[in-house]
Amino acid sequence: MQNQLDLFAEILSNAQGELVTTLVDDQGNTINLRRNAVTKVFAGFYSQEVNGLDDPRGAVITKTYFINIGNREQTVLQLLSRVTGNRSRMVNQSENPRWTTADANNGSTILPATYSWLDNSSINQTNGRATYRADDVDYNTVRKYDLTPLLLTNPSVTSTTKYGQTVSLAPFQSTQNKNQFIYSRFSDVSADANFYSYLNVNND
Repeated sequence: MQNQLDLFAEILSNAQGELVTTLVDDQGNTINLRRNAVTKVFAGFYSQEVNGLDDPRGAVITKTYFINIGNREQTVLQLLSRVTGNRSRMVNQSENPRWTTADANNGSTILPATYSWLDNSSINQTNGRATYRADDVDYNTVRKYDLTPLLLTNPSVTSTTKYGQTVSLAPFQSTQNKNQFIYSRFSDVSADANFYSYLNVNND
């Protein structure tokens, strides 16, 4: 009997929860999200959304969605952040701060690689070193959390902190910080296409 109890205890200690993520719209409808896949969401027809307005010309429609993280199993679910650290600190740099003019000319480096006033720059680190890591190829080429635009709809700001580094009023960008569980990434999961572009594609 004791051997069976020990076996059950070992099984439970090694058991892991199953992460389930769903998307919930403002009407309470739930949409299942699949791993490494793009989920397309129908947000409604514009003409129907502005139908009740006296003057619908130029009206901006905002849709709010919530990401729900759940556990399908009756075991402990542990979430680990891709970028660990202080949640009030900006994520690591994805561009080498020691760029050259040639790097800028051929487009291999997104400029500027860093700003001196950002808390991920070398002068704002306790060890005086840049947060860029050359060995983290996945982060530097696909994720690039530091260069991905993030706009907050209703941030908690004061009259003197409207446009801070971590939190800023739209349309100014707020930073993604360390120790988040969900990040907005620069490229798709296959690394075939970028969601954002830093080049003037139309040569305007």
